[in-house]
Amino acid sequence: IWEEENIEVAGRIGEEKKFTATVTNQSAQSEHWVLGDLPSWLSANFTSGSLPALGNQEITFTVDASAPTGKSEFTVYVSGNNEILVPLTVNMNLKNEAPEWSVDPSDFESSATLFGAVKINVDGKISYSEDEDDLVAAFINGKCVGVTNVQYENFSDSYRIYLNIHGNTVDVNKDIELKVWDASTGLVHPVVKTFADSNADVELEEGVALEYEENATLGDYDNTYTVYATNYIQQSTPLKK
Repeated sequence: IWEEENIEVAGRIGEEKKFTATVTNQSAQSEHWVLGDLPSWLSANFTSGSLPALGNQEITFTVDASAPTGKSEFTVYVSGNNEILVPLTVNMNLKNEAPEWSVDPSDFESSATLFGAVKINVDGKISYSEDEDDLVAAFINGKCVGVTNVQYENFSDSYRIYLNIHGNTVDVNKDIELKVWDASTGLVHPVVKTFADSNADVELEEGVALEYEENATLGDYDNTYTVYATNYIQQSTPLKK
């Protein structure tokens, strides 16, 4: 059987990861063991072997760069002489580092609040964000003036954002730009549309322009805005030295 019941694996997208697990023989006789089929992106330094009574074998697993991104769960099985499959649950979370979006409220004179739900377009598939690692940030003239995570709300049994957008008197009536970071892909969506109607057709409609207004409240608990991250993504190109 497995010495562990479950294992947590975390790392960055596109990088090789390793983790170990131990097969143990708790019987008084030798045991032949074998691993079940592994996903194509997972390999092990040992896939079968024999254990003496009360013996154990540590196995090193390698997760290659093609593993699924974001949060996922999979099971590795081992069987012994009785051919009964014993599961090991592996919880994996692969993501890129979040953008360095930050804001110091003390630098500003006032703020506004946006209540919303986030929809993200990933390769044409549009769905509401239910990942509390996802980020939404607000910018005025390229400066970050607000950032928040998606949060689960018990009251509505849904995932929403409560984004405090900060500004000064000189920022009144200036355009607010939103960006969304999708933790599951590690990508920034820089083209974001906002809708006051939660039932809006996000692909066909234009959305509403956001302008900074001191102490404004955009949406509320019962009528949230929709923040739609389009399928345009922000690419980072390393510079040649």
